Amino acid sequence: MNYDLGIDLAEGKPIDEAIAGFDKFELVPEGTYRARVVSGEVIEKPFANGHNGKVVKLQLEITEGDHKGRKIFEDVTFYHSGYPNAGQMGRENLLVLIAAVGGKSTNSVAEAIGKEVVFDVRHGEYNNKTYANVVLKSWRPVEKPKNPISETPASAVAAQPIPATDADKPAWMVEL
Repeated sequence: MNYDLGIDLAEGKPIDEAIAGFDKFELVPEGTYRARVVSGEVIEKPFANGHNGKVVKLQLEITEGDHKGRKIFEDVTFYHSGYPNAGQMGRENLLVLIAAVGGKSTNSVAEAIGKEVVFDVRHGEYNNKTYANVVLKSWRPVEKPKNPISETPASAVAAQPIPATDADKPAWMVEL
């Protein structure tokens, strides 16, 4: 049996130095983020008291701002054998995500993969640990930049006065 990884996990550092700071994982601060949906894997998950369920494990990558490149991992339970309301909230959350990226599917998150979306993050406590969570149903579309030319009504353009002399015209309008 081969146990050799073929790489040095510590990149030449002593192991104590290599693992220093591993427990200092920094949460993404609370706020609003724009991110790309990297993946959305569906898994079956056992829950406490013998219950089972299905979860979409979302991986998001922040695409702008001070935290660009950071990842957010969000599990969305869409079926829970012991708590039907948990599954219902998860299904609604996934539908809002799919709609936010312009998707039409009601049975797959595939349309969200690779698309950007805006959402809110809040911190929460669970089992004495703090987590960064995507706020339930906070998904919304990325606003497209406005194009002042295409969004100006033709009547407004036509109503603009035409300069009377070359001195009043912008340089690109002056005939040489």
